Amino acid sequence: MSDVQDAVAAEEAKAPKKMKISEHREGTRAEFTIVFGNGAVHSFELTPDHPLYHDFAVHGARQKLSDAGSTKKDVEGAERAVAGIIEALEGGEWSQRGTGGESAPSGGLLAKALANLYERDLLEVQAYLSNLHEDPKERTKIHNAMRLDPTIAAEIERIRPPKKEKKVNEAAASAAAQALAGLAG
Repeated sequence: MSDVQDAVAAEEAKAPKKMKISEHREGTRAEFTIVFGNGAVHSFELTPDHPLYHDFAVHGARQKLSDAGSTKKDVEGAERAVAGIIEALEGGEWSQRGTGGESAPSGGLLAKALANLYERDLLEVQAYLSNLHEDPKERTKIHNAMRLDPTIAAEIERIRPPKKEKKVNEAAASAAAQALAGLAG
C-alpha cells in the first residue's frame, strides 16, 4: 500500500462498531473497502472485465426497482414509484428526485428543460408529461424520445446540477500531501 492508502485505511479504521463500507470510483473501476470493528480491512475491486460484473449490475438494478415498489401502501403507488425509477434509469440517472412517493413521475430535468424552452410553468409541464400516456412504460418511452431531441438535450445539460464534490478527510489530505512531497524531492 502507498502512504496515501495507508493514511486513508488508518482513518477509515477508526472504530466502526461492526463494519463500514466505503467505495472509490475512477472511470469504470470501483474499489470497495470494508473496515471492521476488530481492525480487519478487506477490499474488493470491480471492473467491467470482472466475470461477475454483469451479475452485479443486474442485482443492483433488480434491488433498486424492488425497493422502489416495496415501500408503497398499494399496487398503484408501487407501480408509480417503479415507473419513476425506470424513467430515471432510462434517462441515465441513478437516483430519482421526485415530488413524493405517491405522485406520478414528474419528469425531473426533462420537465424543467421543457418549462424553460416553452416558457411554461413547471407544474403545468409536469402535469402534461404525466398525462402523455396511461401506460407508464409507454410514457417513459415518450419522455426518453424527448430527451434525445438536440435542443432539449442541450437544455437538460445546461440546467443539470453539478455533481457533488467528495469531501476529503483532513488526515488523508495531509498524508497525501506528504506522499506527494516524497515523490517530488
